[in-house]
Amino acid sequence: MREKSDPRKPSACRSCGAQVLWATTTLGKQTPLDAEPVPDGDWILAFSAKLFRLSVTKWRPGEDPARRRYTNHFSTCASADQHRSPKASSR
Repeated sequence: MREKSDPRKPSACRSCGAQVLWATTTLGKQTPLDAEPVPDGDWILAFSAKLFRLSVTKWRPGEDPARRRYTNHFSTCASADQHRSPKASSR
């Protein structure tokens, strides 16, 4: 059986080579975050040892200011558009 890699360890973006963390959204989708926290990031991470995954939630004013905040890598990667899922056509 193949062992899962540690989600707390960054991997390289296939397009730009930047270090990213992969986290699971509240909708169960995987999303890349820049591995380095930033003071004005929009996302906070939580690690679940039971599920062995990182979960991401939107940072809101009033949350602990000492929490590390992250930026979605789609907003910083020059090649983000080539990795986005196609939008469903509107009817």
